[in-house]
Amino acid sequence: RVELINHFLRLSGLSPDAEVRDVLVQPVEERADVALFFKEAHRFEQRHKGANRAFWEGLNVRWLLVSLPTASLSGRHDLLDQQRRLVYGTLQGLPWPVQEEIFATEIVFCIAKEP
Repeated sequence: RVELINHFLRLSGLSPDAEVRDVLVQPVEERADVALFFKEAHRFEQRHKGANRAFWEGLNVRWLLVSLPTASLSGRHDLLDQQRRLVYGTLQGLPWPVQEEIFATEIVFCIAKEP
């Protein structure tokens, strides 16, 4: 996947900077307008309690988009309230405004780190 992304970047005239990295062990330091953190926040918390907050605070971005599933894989369990608790609990005490966008199977939290 990384080679495919880098190939696309080269074809687009951009620097092929995609890489495989464990961002919990080696956080990203580059400045960006937006970070996309899709369907991973719940896994971060399972791997290391409280990891999301430190990771999100360390991102040098204006916007952070976090997506999470709204239902279990079987579709039998609604996860929307649980996902909201995860995100808003992580952001507790931080002055970052949040907007939510709900889709059929996921919710995206648009977090303005620099409003």
